[in-house]
Amino acid sequence: MKSQKNPLDLSVLPPHAKGELLDFYEFLCEKYGIDNLEAASKSDRKGKRFSMFLANKINVQEINRFSRNEMHERR
Repeated sequence: MKSQKNPLDLSVLPPHAKGELLDFYEFLCEKYGIDNLEAASKSDRKGKRFSMFLANKINVQEINRFSRNEMHERR
């Protein structure tokens, strides 16, 4: 892969996309064993991600309600 001379412009992304990008970056760091994330900054990011999660609505088309028998039905 060819490296870029200019850093990525993250300002064009909406806030939820920036959070997804950060999650993916952390996933890649864990996958390849890269430990360049400081503990303090990592806990700060977790707090920001949680607040972003709480700020965004979860859209659900319909809520399925099950009876007690349906919930415990074995297939």
